[in-house]
Amino acid sequence: MATLATDPTVKAVVDALAPLYNSGEIQFYDAAHVLLCHCHFSATAFGSANDDGVAQAYAIAVSDAAVAGTIDYALIVKSNGLTPVAELTCDDEAGTDLVFDSLVLGTGDTVFIRALSLLGPD
Repeated sequence: MATLATDPTVKAVVDALAPLYNSGEIQFYDAAHVLLCHCHFSATAFGSANDDGVAQAYAIAVSDAAVAGTIDYALIVKSNGLTPVAELTCDDEAGTDLVFDSLVLGTGDTVFIRALSLLGPD
């Protein structure tokens, strides 16, 4: 049975990790590891975690696809654009980190993220 994490330590972990995302970006790649587009986090990427250890992202900039392709996965990188923080799964169905209406992008197609949460450990 799953339980909600109400341990103050979980909240502290999320609040300590959140600054890693500040001014970073989410880079979207196809299966051949070609960068399709990237969306930038704001200077302060996430708000403070709630008591359950969940922080919500502030606005993430919209991006247009630089090249056409099919999104396979995403990397979150630090503000230097190089240092990975996390790898995300992507699909057009629930059960992945990022869910899209369509994974297929044409050159110039707009990509935006409606919501993103940073979760603490169970």
